[in-house]
Parts: sequence; structure tokens; C-alpha cells
Amino acid sequence: MVRRVAACILCVLACGDPAGSRDETVLRVSASAGLAPLDPSTGRAGSTAAALDLIYVPTSEHLRAPSQDGAMVRFQRRPQSGHSAQELADALRGEGLVSAKAVGEELVEARFRDELAAIASLQDWKTLLALGPFAVEQESEGRAVLKRRGNQPIDRIEIVEVSRSDEWRMLMGRELDVIPRAGALYQKQLAGMDSLRVLDMKPTSWTALCFNVTHPALRDRAVRSAIAGALDRAAIARMACGSADCAAPAPPPSEDVALGEQVRELGILVVDSDSTLQVAASVLRHQLARAGVRIAPETVPLEELVARFKDRRYGLLLGPLPIGESRYARFLSPEAAGHPGMTGFASAEYDAAVAAGDLAAAQEILDREVPCTPLYENRTFAAVDARFCGDVEPTESSWRWMADLYPCGEGERAQP
Repeated sequence: MVRRVAACILCVLACGDPAGSRDETVLRVSASAGLAPLDPSTGRAGSTAAALDLIYVPTSEHLRAPSQDGAMVRFQRRPQSGHSAQELADALRGEGLVSAKAVGEELVEARFRDELAAIASLQDWKTLLALGPFAVEQESEGRAVLKRRGNQPIDRIEIVEVSRSDEWRMLMGRELDVIPRAGALYQKQLAGMDSLRVLDMKPTSWTALCFNVTHPALRDRAVRSAIAGALDRAAIARMACGSADCAAPAPPPSEDVALGEQVRELGILVVDSDSTLQVAASVLRHQLARAGVRIAPETVPLEELVARFKDRRYGLLLGPLPIGESRYARFLSPEAAGHPGMTGFASAEYDAAVAAGDLAAAQEILDREVPCTPLYENRTFAAVDARFCGDVEPTESSWRWMADLYPCGEGERAQP
């Protein structure tokens, strides 16, 4: 939303009193998935993970790592980088980074907390450069203000943590300009509104029901398979994403198991900020009740979800599962993955299939063992105030596209 600083007290309060008299453009964005400090050395969950691309770029865009010695990594400046070695050293950020300095005109020497942190730094998602289109101007609990670094048409982006219900009210009231991610369930309600742009995103994940395979009632794969087979995915999809055509394929036929006798009650964890998941959990509860299994949903913050599930007090978890090949890493045993698995599933046969690149065999094992069962495709979209133009393609994982929005010119209007 375009706000004139000279006339808009709200913008002055939000962004500070800017130097000069030039009118400013401020984009207000909702962080409905939570907002942690915008620092790559902290956790990357929810909106914070997506917002990082507005501030940072991968280290590999400007540096390459020719050597690593214990806790020290020496990065070589790439010839095409438009920044000096000192500028790159000053921009380096990362988990476990202690210090960084330029050595001559072509090298950046970075010292990390320990050797493991140094090794991890060679992965782009562990070490970044603060050279993105925006910089953090100020942060407070539940709010952050970014200011542009270069010639972006947006002067400032204000990110505000709000609930799913409040963000729609605020968007309609033009207190927000962008909702970065919303479930397809809400899309039909916005059809025909010329005040908003609705931008579809390519689906990248399923919503899946995951089983805690160490739970006493779920150790038997036949029970897990029977629960998966008892679910009407089309009915769940109609309620959760507004259409039966986003339902996941039905699983292979399950063994004949009397669920009401094998398992009577299970707790299920659901993210508290995602109303779509809560709708899906409600449908699940009714469907499994017909099979004799009582489901007790418990909503928890996103950052607590995995930790709570790992404590093995809960049998079920409703959450995302990648559609692409990256999903196979989710089910590797702790020895193969280097960290404990979320579901407790571990199989040497599965590890070997993934290591050999035989993903068809790996999928057969997952179909047989059922650590998770997909329910429906997560179809999402971004909603943008139509007074902002720009040929952009939103994604679930990154907010970088927002840097390419601009206020529509006189007589110009973005097409919904």
C-alpha cells in the first residue's frame, strides 16, 4: 500500500522519520507463521525462513571455498562479484561464525566456533551474505522493518506477526498489502475482487498424517496401514483445500485389522497457526471415530511441533511432506541421516535403497511400512493489494519476489 510519509502518521511511526522529503513506498506483509529474529544463525522456521531471501544471498554467488583447516575456512572472491573482499567479509553471516576478515584483495578468512560449524558453513543454507535487496532496519517482538539497499521500487517492507484470522481482516481494511501464503480453501472467496491480486504457487508438498512408529499402539505396520486405508482422502480434501481433485492417491490395500480393538485412542499434533490443518484434523477425527479410534487433537506452535512429537507421547502428527525427491531424506535412519528421525522409522533396507538412488524401491518400502500417508496436495496462493504491480511468481519457501513489486502508475492497475 502506498503511503505518503508527509501525510501518514502511521508510516512515520512504523518506519521512523526518513531523511529527505521524497515520498516513500511501504509494503506491509503478514507473518502468520511466526516471526523470529531475521538472522541466519537462528532457527529458520515459518515466515522467518521465507523472509531471509529478502536480506541475504547464498555465499556461492560471490565466494567459493578453496580450503578448510579446522575451524577456519578461506573463501576466494569470485571474479564476477561486484564487491571487494572486505565488503564480502563484512557481509558474511552464518551459524557458528566467530569472525571474518579480508586477506588481500581476493580472500576472505572466516573463523567458526568449531570444525563441525566450519564444515557446515560450506553449505549455502548455513552461511549467507547480507547483500540482498533489503537490510534489517529495526526489529521488535512480532515485527520487523526492512529498508531497501539499492534502487528497489519499495522503500521499506514492514513485516507484522498476525493471526490467520486477523490477516484477512487487515488485508481487506488495507492495513496489510500482502498475505504471502494462504490455503486454496480461501481462494474461491476472493474470486472477482478487483482490489486484490491472487497469485497461485506451484505445489511443493502434501499434507500428510505421520505416525510415531515407536508408539505402543502403532508399532505394528498393519495398524498404521489400516488407519491409512480407513481415511476418505477426497472428503478431507474438499474440506481442507476446497476441491476433491487435490486429494492424494489412495494407498495400497491394507490388511484386515479391527482398529477399535487394536487401538482405541491416539493424540494428534497440529500447528496452532494453521486453520486449514485444524479443519483436516477435525475431518480425520470423525472418520477414524467410525473405525473405532478416538482422536484427540492438540494444537502447538510450529517451533514446538517436531520436539513434541519426538517425545513419543503422541501417536499422530498432521503436517507437510515434500512432493519431490527430498521427502526420502525424511525417513532415513538416524545413522544414515546424522540426526534422529521425526517418526522413529528406521530401516537398513530403506537406507540402502536411498543411498543407491533406487527411489522406486525406497517408495515401495514406505508404502509397505507406512511411516506417513499423504492426504492432500497443499495448494497455496499469495494475495496482494491490486495497487501493487509486478510480474512476479510467488513461492512458499522464499519472499524474494516481493522485492520486484512496485506501486502501479497513474491509470495502471494490476490484473487480479
